[in-house]
Amino acid sequence: MTAFGKLVRTTAFRLTLVYLFLFALFAASLLGYFAWNTRRLITEQITGTVNAEIGEISEIYGRRGLRGLVFTIENRALRPGANLYLVTTPTGQAIAGNVGSLAPGVMGTRGWSETVYRRLDDQDEMDHRALVHVTELSNGFRLLIGRDLDERRRLFGIVAKAAEVGVPLHRLPLATMREVEPRISEDVFSVLSVDRSVRSRTSFGGTAPKNVRAQARKWLRKLEKEVLTSP
Repeated sequence: MTAFGKLVRTTAFRLTLVYLFLFALFAASLLGYFAWNTRRLITEQITGTVNAEIGEISEIYGRRGLRGLVFTIENRALRPGANLYLVTTPTGQAIAGNVGSLAPGVMGTRGWSETVYRRLDDQDEMDHRALVHVTELSNGFRLLIGRDLDERRRLFGIVAKAAEVGVPLHRLPLATMREVEPRISEDVFSVLSVDRSVRSRTSFGGTAPKNVRAQARKWLRKLEKEVLTSP
């Protein structure tokens, strides 16, 4: 019998194989849980931001009507990194927003759905995926607000890379990030730590201090008005 054959028959070798198998199984399970949890958290962030914006825009529509709604949507659609917006008439004609095309039937289904789409200003011919919410307004008008899911996929890939090498996200080398998203620049490090990430979220529903202060002032005014008008 060869030396390798003798080694294979030893209890120590077999226990080592069992240990390696259990370790690989645990590592795979941990990575799977991490992937699922990261995806869930990103999706929750998207839905939370979109829900907040739906409430804000619905309130604007109630106070200012269709003209105010169209003005608000067109203004927000022009912002850098804007969400997806689309307002249609009861007959399905688009009257405002930055969405050029959607999968058939999306605007006819209220609530959340994933869909392929293209923006009005897209230069390529590729379809993108988005998580969108459709709300039916009074008089039959419909409002779609959503978020591109490519962002979720790219962010998940970068987070997974950080987990793979065992470093915090803000310490992941730029070259490693570019393996997932070649367009990333050094500016990304200005928002990756927790405090900088909070300050950077300046879009609607973001956590930047100026956004929080603005929302606090808004709700304080609303509460004061309700107190003054209550019997």
